[in-house]
Amino acid sequence: MMENNFESTVEQKDGWSVLSLKGRIDGVNASLAESAAMDALNGGKKLAINMEELKYISSAGLRVFLRVEQSATGEGKKFVFCGMRGSVKDILRESGMAMLFESYDTQDDLP
Repeated sequence: MMENNFESTVEQKDGWSVLSLKGRIDGVNASLAESAAMDALNGGKKLAINMEELKYISSAGLRVFLRVEQSATGEGKKFVFCGMRGSVKDILRESGMAMLFESYDTQDDLP
């Protein structure tokens, strides 16, 4: 789906639900990102957020990831990041969130 410079797609790969995010996650579309992530989480036991094409994330986007992680933990599911790049990687590092979540260089590196 494409709305407000945000797009998400989900694919199943080796037991993982991989949610690929593209564009920006900000206050305007954070609810779309959260809905997509929660739907993907409900689709299996393991969720990976692929950020290879994510260009920007605001504090509203960071809150989305925290809520998804809380849901995953509460349901005994695995939640990881992959493909962190550029300014998104910098924002996740500076916020301390990069240290909170397991991450992989690419979705091909998922265990």
